[in-house]
Amino acid sequence: MFKIFIPILVIGLAGSAFAEEPAKELSKETVVTELVKEKEADKPEKVPACAPTQEDGDETLLGCSQHLAKVTKGYERALEEWKAFAVSASNRLANAAKKESEAKTQIQKNSAEILKLKFKRNRENKNKIKELERANKELWKKLKSITKEKEGLCKGLAKEGSRKHSELGANISARWKGARSALR
Repeated sequence: MFKIFIPILVIGLAGSAFAEEPAKELSKETVVTELVKEKEADKPEKVPACAPTQEDGDETLLGCSQHLAKVTKGYERALEEWKAFAVSASNRLANAAKKESEAKTQIQKNSAEILKLKFKRNRENKNKIKELERANKELWKKLKSITKEKEGLCKGLAKEGSRKHSELGANISARWKGARSALR
């Protein structure tokens, strides 16, 4: 009953209130802009701060805080260098992963072919089966060496990453010490 009553009441009010004016068709844009204007009118005015502040997009530092810009630049440079290091590491691992994927797919193809040939049972197939089994053994050896290569790359990346991290941290620390001494 409640669901039925509300629309009838709204239609009844709308009909009596706008009986003199012809019905206007409102677009979504006008309705949205009207709602936004109403919400903005309800917001309290911004109170000015006791000290001038910078807008969000303004990156200039004032007064003694200008010395901190050097530290900021150091962090930005460190971020760029770290991203380049991560991309380089990813590319090296991607090559090994590609080799591994190719070896695995070839092993699967060979195994499927061996299975097909075993069902046919003739002399030519026996020779072909032996060749494919030898090829699979070689591929398994290759796959193991690729796995070891990936492990070696990961260990190397851990060492190289640690070194890079220390280097970047030292650079930022040096910038901070310079800024701190200038602030005193």
